[in-house]
Amino acid sequence: MAVLRTLPVLSQTRPQRPHYYGREFGVTDPLAALLGEQQPSSGARTGQQPTAGQPRAAQQDTAGTGVPTGRSGAPSAPATETAPHSATPGTVAATGPMYWHGGPEAQPMGFFTDTTVCIGCKACEVACKNWNQLPAAGGGEWEMSGESYDNTLRLDGIHWRHVKFVEQFPNAYNGRWLLMSDVCKHCVQAGCLEVCPTGAIIRTEFDTVVIQSDVCNGCRACIAACPFGVIDMNPASGTAQKCTLCYDRISVGLEPACSKACPTDSIQFGTVDELRERAEQRVQKLRAEGMTDAYLYGADPDGPLGGLNAFFLLIDDPEVYGLPRNPQMPSRNLVNSSALGVAGAAALGALAAIGIRKRRMDDMAGHRYDDDVPPPPDDDVPPPPRVVT
Repeated sequence: MAVLRTLPVLSQTRPQRPHYYGREFGVTDPLAALLGEQQPSSGARTGQQPTAGQPRAAQQDTAGTGVPTGRSGAPSAPATETAPHSATPGTVAATGPMYWHGGPEAQPMGFFTDTTVCIGCKACEVACKNWNQLPAAGGGEWEMSGESYDNTLRLDGIHWRHVKFVEQFPNAYNGRWLLMSDVCKHCVQAGCLEVCPTGAIIRTEFDTVVIQSDVCNGCRACIAACPFGVIDMNPASGTAQKCTLCYDRISVGLEPACSKACPTDSIQFGTVDELRERAEQRVQKLRAEGMTDAYLYGADPDGPLGGLNAFFLLIDDPEVYGLPRNPQMPSRNLVNSSALGVAGAAALGALAAIGIRKRRMDDMAGHRYDDDVPPPPDDDVPPPPRVVT
């Protein structure tokens, strides 16, 4: 009897890592109630009201109802506490200074996605759409895709998170599923930012890439420039949209919605430097346990696009997961395209010069061309009379 090959169970417990609650700013996180987490209470800052049509910001519950009522501004000083997972569900323990914050001293933040522990639950997709108030495709009614358990199929303007299901079954009893929660990579050298003609795409103090919908003119240049196919148009707003790495949440000390909702910590959030160190340790552990094909995609700061602020641990070729092996900036083609353009113009000019010279030589030799022949007589003019002798 054939044995179904599955990935080894590497850990039965959820890792102890920081989750952030914006304690210094008195921010209440609506997602915490869904996850059974107790929220801290402290002094609050009240900011401006959220802009209509924009994703919900991390907001202060001033009415005590659990519903955010105001938008908090970006912090200018480091927050004071962290809230790692406690051994007792529903409790939060402060353990010292938070090591990231907004303002001029902000550090690059990102995602580390460990695909070996993704279970395909799509909690990240649901949390992302819920927090950012993204519309449903087809008004919520559509047919099943037939592509495994994947009906989202790809990232686009209304799906900023997408869990990929890759089936590898050579026969009915032997194979595996590869699962990966895909997202915008927030490239250090972003092609979308390079081509945007209006300045709608900006780099934040957290080294993330954000599209400002109120500045975007819908030209779609960024869609073609992204080597990962992340950006697309949001039909509700008529502008290009993608993941913001929950800028409205992290700017006030809250964890992004997707990583907060992930039950296995496949999606991990933190400073990029710490995530890279953590990812390297994870790869070494997997290889020591026999998974020698484990490697990091996009974690090398000297690699393509200067590294990715949202990188992945994979166990198969990048193409299997729908990722390019060597993503490039749009400007990589400028030299070659310019050289081809100059060469093409020179060739056309040479052909034109040869044609003009040939015609002049033929004129000097008395050669007549078809366009020099007089037109035929008009059919309406009667022929001259015949003379009979």
